[in-house]
Amino acid sequence: PMYVKPNEYAADRALETALNSDGKEVTPEMLCLLKCEMLSFLAGEYAKRGWVMQLHAGVCRNANPVMMKKLGPDTGFDTIGYTNVQGIIELLALMEKHSGLPRTIVYSVDPTCNAAISSMLGCFQTSEDGYPKVMQGSAWWFNDTLDGMEAQMKQLANVSAFGKFNGMLTDSRSFTSYPRHEYFRRILCNIIGEWVEDGLYPFDPEALATLVCDICYNNTKNFFGFKID
Repeated sequence: PMYVKPNEYAADRALETALNSDGKEVTPEMLCLLKCEMLSFLAGEYAKRGWVMQLHAGVCRNANPVMMKKLGPDTGFDTIGYTNVQGIIELLALMEKHSGLPRTIVYSVDPTCNAAISSMLGCFQTSEDGYPKVMQGSAWWFNDTLDGMEAQMKQLANVSAFGKFNGMLTDSRSFTSYPRHEYFRRILCNIIGEWVEDGLYPFDPEALATLVCDICYNNTKNFFGFKID
C-alpha cells in the first residue's frame, strides 16, 4: 500500500495537475496527497459540527483479480491487509494541526495492530468533557470472533481507558449482523468476570454493572451525542 507524507503544497500542485490534465497525469503519490488533504478538510468540518469521524484501515480490497473481473467489487474477495499505523498517526496529527481533530474512532482489520492503535490513542486525548477524543474501535470484520474480541478488549484495557470503550459496531445494512451485539456482550461479561475471579478487579456489583452498561450503551450514546431517552 502507498503512503505519502502529508504536504499541503505538493497536494495543491497535485490538484492543479489533476484539473489541467483531466486526471490523466495524476500519479498514485498525487492521489494519496489529495486524499490526505481532503480527509484533513473534512475532519475540520466534522469538528465544527460535533460529528464523529470513523476510520477503517488495513483492508486489501478485491484480492482475486479473476473474480473481480467476473463479479465486480464487494463480492467476498477482500482480506486482511497491511495497516500503516505511522501513517494513521501522521494523518491524525495533520488534522489536529490544520483543522481540529473531531472525535474519532479508529478500526483496523489487522489484529497485529491492536497494541499500536490502543497506545496511539493517548497522543490525542485532549477532550475536556470526560470522554476520549480518539478511541479504538471494536474488533472488526474478520476479528469479531471470540478470540478477536477478547484480544482487542484485553489490549485496550492494558494501555487505555477501558471504561470509555464504545463497544460493538453493527453493519446496519444487514439485520442479520445485529446478533453480534449479544455475542459481544457475553464475551465482554466473561472477560470482566474472569478479572474479578482472578482478583484483578474488585467484586463490586454496582461498579461492574455500570462498567458493562457504559461499554454496551452509554459510552456510544455520549460519544456520538445521541439524544436518546
